[in-house]
Amino acid sequence: MPYEGIGSQKTMKRHLGQYSLVCRYWARHCRAPIFAELELRTREDARRLLAFARTTTLGTSIGAHVRELTLSVSLPTEPWVHLAMHTLPRALFPQLASYTLRFTTTAPAGAHLAPRSVFAGLPRTLPAPRHAPDVHLDALRFGAFAALVAFVDSLLARRAHGLAALTLADVAWADGAALRPHEVPRAFRGARRRWGKHVLSIQVLRHQGAAWPLLWLLVAVERARPAPGHAPLFVDAAEMCRIVALVQIVLEECKCTLCESEKEKRIISFLADPWIMDNTYALKAKTWPTHQLLFRISSTGFVKEIKFTLAMFAQDVPRGRPPAALHFDWSAVDTHVGSFPGTLGTFRMALSDEVYDAYEPYVRGRMPRTDARGLLHIKRKMAEADDVERHGRAEVVAESRLPSAIGTEHASFADTASASPPLEISDRNSAFDTFLEKL
Repeated sequence: MPYEGIGSQKTMKRHLGQYSLVCRYWARHCRAPIFAELELRTREDARRLLAFARTTTLGTSIGAHVRELTLSVSLPTEPWVHLAMHTLPRALFPQLASYTLRFTTTAPAGAHLAPRSVFAGLPRTLPAPRHAPDVHLDALRFGAFAALVAFVDSLLARRAHGLAALTLADVAWADGAALRPHEVPRAFRGARRRWGKHVLSIQVLRHQGAAWPLLWLLVAVERARPAPGHAPLFVDAAEMCRIVALVQIVLEECKCTLCESEKEKRIISFLADPWIMDNTYALKAKTWPTHQLLFRISSTGFVKEIKFTLAMFAQDVPRGRPPAALHFDWSAVDTHVGSFPGTLGTFRMALSDEVYDAYEPYVRGRMPRTDARGLLHIKRKMAEADDVERHGRAEVVAESRLPSAIGTEHASFADTASASPPLEISDRNSAFDTFLEKL
């Protein structure tokens, strides 16, 4: 059975659908890969899936084979996501492990503002989903950043098991220019500060405005009550403002030659690691393929260590040219690092052996405040480590693409259940599972 090298998922599923007509034995073996991953595009798709799941043929039902479910919604539309996300009987889908919600719009840019909730108009007593879904938003416009937060908030259940990945492609909010890094966004003030959702990672593609406000979606600025599962990463509100300001100046507003050369294809990603290591948690922000910031945060909500990667690939740092030719604003970094309180113990950097002798004194001379406090630690990265960095380049590229499944070809359930069913052969884990394996 030619599982490899058959072009698209639809083509592969059609091939398996034809093979399943040969005999009952072939049909039993073809059914699992055909229905392992399904995409629902309409309310009718959700109803048909439920009807097929309640029907038993060849000793099993279709629902027994479904492992991954993608709900693709084109806004504006009547709410129907709840039919699959909230009300599908779990007993009919014993292997269902992951949801992916993909929202886009067919309206011209700016002609339609996304709602504050995908369940607008429905009762508030909907059953909570058991799994935190991965969420993809494409070409949506929100009236305010608070509306985006409310939209994501409506999709993620507080008691869900697992952690969600959020991907935004060409998503904007109208009040972006009014947001300030040194202020807590309105969406997280007062009673709204109890942000307890399960967002682990955020990836931003084709974003023209500021992406730093999204960092607030990864943390809670109030201590979470002890609860089963993973609590959100707790960061003091004032400390979070300092983190956001440093991310803004180092990653988003950087005018160095590396960032300017990669401006058109850059990918911004944020990652919160709520697992404790050395009594600290990790918050990572990076602009692929240039700079990266890693914050080690204590259980008290304050930063203990900042690790700055000047270039994700050490060989990209200009060799044989003076450090001033990079046009990196070290003084601004020094000012923002200096704003952190005495709980900050270290600001670390690693420079490749080829540029260390030139950059080390230059950086110290332009970060006097940080150096005077004894926080600045610059490490020489030897050639062997540099080789590992180069070798890992393909892995970093693969990681940067994992959550961005927007625009990939999927077969709707209506197509899958037809006489010529499309094929999804791959038995891969979800993009989010693979993403977690790289932590």
